Amino acid sequence: MLISSKYNYLPPKRRSFFPKVYFSIIKKFIKTEWYIRVNINYYYRLFFKRNSLRQNKICILFPSKNRPEKLGRLLDSLINKTKFKNRVKILISLDENEKKKFNMKK
Repeated sequence: MLISSKYNYLPPKRRSFFPKVYFSIIKKFIKTEWYIRVNINYYYRLFFKRNSLRQNKICILFPSKNRPEKLGRLLDSLINKTKFKNRVKILISLDENEKKKFNMKK
């Protein structure tokens, strides 16, 4: 005969103190091992295989919204503060009325 209850399953078995400590130590060792592996791999590639490191690039889209002074200030700041300028690609979006105002083509 089944007893009607809120839960129709058995609760999980709780671990005692020593298995909890053991599993937490094992988890910490696994995390440490992966941290060491990643760093060794990174520094190996950095010093011995320089060509295998990927050069990340960023593309930034700026809406101008009829504010050319602020856009110019933003671009000046970006140029002055960017260390690797060859990794940055800048796109500027203009509205239709701005294109007509400045006689720009699509």
